[in-house]
Amino acid sequence: GNDGQFGHDLPYNIPEPIGIAGVTQTTPVSTFSSVGSYQDTATSDYQSLQVTITRRLSHNLSFTSFYTWSKVMTYDMFLSDLLDSKVDKGPWEDDVHDHFVISPIWQLPFGKGQRFVPGNAVANKFVEGWEANTIISFNTGFPYTLTLSPDVDLLRQNGYQGQDRPNLTCNPKLSHPTPFQYWNPACLAVPTEPTATGATLVPGDASYDGMRGPSGLSEDLGLIKHTAINERFMLEFRAEAFNIWNHPILGIPASSFNPAASDLPNNQGTITTPNSLPRTIQFALKLHF
Repeated sequence: GNDGQFGHDLPYNIPEPIGIAGVTQTTPVSTFSSVGSYQDTATSDYQSLQVTITRRLSHNLSFTSFYTWSKVMTYDMFLSDLLDSKVDKGPWEDDVHDHFVISPIWQLPFGKGQRFVPGNAVANKFVEGWEANTIISFNTGFPYTLTLSPDVDLLRQNGYQGQDRPNLTCNPKLSHPTPFQYWNPACLAVPTEPTATGATLVPGDASYDGMRGPSGLSEDLGLIKHTAINERFMLEFRAEAFNIWNHPILGIPASSFNPAASDLPNNQGTITTPNSLPRTIQFALKLHF
C-alpha cells in the first residue's frame, strides 16, 4: 500500500447556506465574485499484487510474464459536494484492476553454433543471428463517471459544482455492451430534490468513477538480426510492428446523461474515440563498433 496527498481546487465566497432548499442564499463577501484556493487536502491509496515469471525453455525459447492486480482509490479533483468529499471518492481515472503482459523471445536455430548450419559461408551470414519476439498485453477497462448534462447545480453551489451526477434506478452496466451503446441510459434519472424550506438537498447516488470502460488487448512483434562483420563491427537490423493485428482498443464512452434528449439513447453511452494507435511498422539499421 502507498498513501499520497494531492491538491483540491476549492472555491470560496459561495452563497450560503449551501445545499438547503427554500432559503435565500447570501454571498459572504459581496464585493468579490469568485475566490479560489488550491489546497493539499485529499489523499490517494494504492494497493497491488505484482507477479513476475521468467522462464528459459529449450530450443532457444524464453519468456517473461508480468501480472498486476491493483486498485487506486482517490478523490475527484473538482468536488461535486463541497460539504462532503466522501461523495467524490472512488477509483483513480487511470486505475486498472488487472494488467497481464507476456513476452516470448525465440532465437532462431540457424547459423553457426545453432541446430541448422548451412555449408556455405555466405548463406550462413544471411540465416544466422535472427531473433523473434512479441509482447502481448491485456488490461481491464479504465473507470469513468456518469454525469448530468446540462449541469443543474443540484446542491445550489452557484455554479461551482465540479460535476452533478444522476440517480441510478437500476444497474446501467449492460451484459453485452457495444460501441454504440455501452451503458443503459434508461437506468438513470435526475434526483428529485426536497422542496420543504430548510430541507437538505442531496447529490445523485451515481458514484465517482463507478463505471468501467472496455478492456484492451494488443500485440507487438519484433524481428532482429545481428550480423558480425568482423571482430570490431556488428550490423543490427530491426523490423518492428506495433499493434500488429491492427486491433482497435476502444476508449471511454460518452458519460453524460441528458434526460431532455428527445431521441434517447442519442449519443449517450456511445464510444467515438479509440484508446490505441493503428498498426505501425518501422525498420532500423544500426552499426555497432
